[in-house]
Amino acid sequence: MKQAKKLARTIDAYVKSVEFYAEFLQSQQQVISPDDARPMDLEKFVIWGSREGENVYRHLWGIRTYYEFIQHEDMGTRASEWMEYLQNETRKLGEFLKINRDMYGMSLPSGLTPAQADVATPRVYSPRKGKIGLD
Repeated sequence: MKQAKKLARTIDAYVKSVEFYAEFLQSQQQVISPDDARPMDLEKFVIWGSREGENVYRHLWGIRTYYEFIQHEDMGTRASEWMEYLQNETRKLGEFLKINRDMYGMSLPSGLTPAQADVATPRVYSPRKGKIGLD
């Protein structure tokens, strides 16, 4: 990894992510090492981490880099696929329809047109809050 000119803190973050993944594998799946993991183990990690509120996407950066480093192409590719899936799911959240302010009696911030207000105060879905609200 140092040959790829990664910063020391980036390498440290990758190592911590791989260690976190290894701990999960050992505790939940009875897999001794990430070297022995299978695609299903990575899927279980993604599902578990998402439920636990972990930044799985960030961990997958380190995990993917690890698998690329040890030349385990199948698992490196699988990690990349999960990263793409998570990225696409995040984008979909931004596509939620905006609330019609008039329908709920909300007034626009002073001096803004409805189009400007939508840009200035976007509506987003918060999975933790379970509702649509102001950002």
